[in-house]
Amino acid sequence: MVDIKLVDNSVYRLLMEKFELGLFENPYVDENKAVAFVGNPALQAKADLAMRKSIVLLRNENKALPIKQKTKVYFETYFQKRGAPSASNVFQPLKNNHDIEFVKTPEEADMILVWITPGSKSLFESNGSPIYLSLSKNAVDINYINALAAKKPTILAVNYTNPWVIDEIYNEQTKKHFAGVLATFGTTTDALLDIITGKFKPSGKMPFTTPISEDQAQQQLSDVPGYLKGKQYGLFWYDEGLQYK
Repeated sequence: MVDIKLVDNSVYRLLMEKFELGLFENPYVDENKAVAFVGNPALQAKADLAMRKSIVLLRNENKALPIKQKTKVYFETYFQKRGAPSASNVFQPLKNNHDIEFVKTPEEADMILVWITPGSKSLFESNGSPIYLSLSKNAVDINYINALAAKKPTILAVNYTNPWVIDEIYNEQTKKHFAGVLATFGTTTDALLDIITGKFKPSGKMPFTTPISEDQAQQQLSDVPGYLKGKQYGLFWYDEGLQYK
């Protein structure tokens, strides 16, 4: 059992933060001030910059990135929601702000860009069952991704809401299919394409270490950061990130 003194101390700290922020005295939003902030161009510019800086370039085989001008790119955003059909979408911009050509099929492309967002359990869906980090356990059709990557040189982008294990698609046998790997953290399509095409140079660093396999994830040491769990543990390491030269 948890000592009630620890619970009381945690609650005290949370409440003190709220008191210092004035949430008890004035808990309501000033609508007039909200209008000044929402859609503010200067604040949007800062947000756009932050999103681009957050993207991490993890692998860049044979300096495939940035993509050369006029390259034909098949760009698929692969968003999976657990228990629902695939929400895989071929990206076709209404206005192309990048000097590459977006095509409708992998067969037309010089290069494939696939951006995966795994569909994990939400906090409120927790039921005490084990948590897995493998893509196949989080609504990703790994056979589909592997078949897609085998068609043309592929840039893989993964949206890391958790330290996903990607060895089912990226391993010693299959990594020959991937010209580059990037990590994103809830950014926009334009931000990712700016990095891919070199309009913005990557500068992000990984905020955590990702396990090299599900076995390593399940055998991890409790309350020890990934970069201290030994050389056998990680695939992408805390503070790792490449830049263009």
